[in-house]
Amino acid sequence: MKFRLLPLAASIVLIGSLGAAAAADHNAMSKQSSMSSTASMAKDNLTLTTAQEKLAWRDLSKQAASQRAPSTFSASAAGLSGE
Repeated sequence: MKFRLLPLAASIVLIGSLGAAAAADHNAMSKQSSMSSTASMAKDNLTLTTAQEKLAWRDLSKQAASQRAPSTFSASAAGLSGE
């Protein structure tokens, strides 16, 4: 009698654990899909008005003019010959 109950009990435990795993996987997938639908997509371009563009160039050129190159900096161009 005990030998007949053992496979039945093992089957019940196995089915229960499969159901729990499927529920956990479904919950994780639903969280992931809701996060991806609400997040905005990153863009790699920027649209500026003419005034904004001029202001940006002016600010960048001021900043570049006020900075000094490191003392160890040596500019060189590879592959160019003076001939």
